[in-house]
Amino acid sequence: MRQKSEIKRAGQRSLIAIVIIAVAVYFGFDPLFQAVSDGVSGEIVSASLSAIFVIVLTMYLLTHQTEIEQESRRSERVFDEKISLYQDIIQQSKALIEDGHLSSSELLESSFHSIRLQMIGSDKIVAEYQGVFERLSDIFGSVEGENVELSVEQQAEIFEKLNQFARQCRVDLDISSAPVDDDIYSNSLQLLKQANQQLKGKKDYSKYLFKGEKYGKGRFVLAVLKYFVEANNINTSEQLAQFFPLNLQGNAGTFVKREVALEVKERTGRRHFLKEDELLMLDDGVFAVSSQWGAGNIENFESACKKISGIEFSKIAK
Repeated sequence: MRQKSEIKRAGQRSLIAIVIIAVAVYFGFDPLFQAVSDGVSGEIVSASLSAIFVIVLTMYLLTHQTEIEQESRRSERVFDEKISLYQDIIQQSKALIEDGHLSSSELLESSFHSIRLQMIGSDKIVAEYQGVFERLSDIFGSVEGENVELSVEQQAEIFEKLNQFARQCRVDLDISSAPVDDDIYSNSLQLLKQANQQLKGKKDYSKYLFKGEKYGKGRFVLAVLKYFVEANNINTSEQLAQFFPLNLQGNAGTFVKREVALEVKERTGRRHFLKEDELLMLDDGVFAVSSQWGAGNIENFESACKKISGIEFSKIAK
């Protein structure tokens, strides 16, 4: 919208400039026309001045048009960068909330999002995302460890701050000259709170005790697979899949090649355990274990574990 208004104003300025030039030529050269108004001399002067006027006017319009086109290309590039960055922020936040954990790497990624926003975002956009980042920092700093579990309430807080951020994105991207209507925004927050209340009753906070250590769902899967590969001299992904099929997790796969996991992270956010000490080093490649485990698929993994001798665990309800 700002780009369109700038082009409109530039067009208006061009029109005013043309009128001024025309008036100046008319009054400035009127005495000359009166002096040589007859004969060949008058025609030559008239033709020459007309040609000069057209040349000057054409040069002015071409220069101005070039400036407008350059500004338009610059605005389009900035717009594309903004869209890409805002989508990255939403996707990373979505992955964080789906996973239910906040890691040090995710907090670091959020800090860089904040820095990138200062390059291309408006002041209001930067301020809105700082609210998200500050809340993530507070949550991470409140608990010791490199991986902090998010409560339903904390997830709802992050949702609300992201909602405010997205509301301001509309203005920054010129989709609207004002944020989402207050009534619509209030409705959205109310629905969010209702969803939060429903999640409270359905969220499974169970822990798993394995080899003397307590784990959340994703970490439990990682610990079991790492142990099983080392304890049983598993050499290939095909051997591992015989005991832990890829479809235990769902469409994403119980484990995938590191290259695939990195591509998924680049496209949609964190989905796998990718630190060096978390990877499965097999003869046919390096594999990353999915971090996406919940009530809908963890039971599949539990069933697979129960079929294997030597893998003993207990589920601790919370």
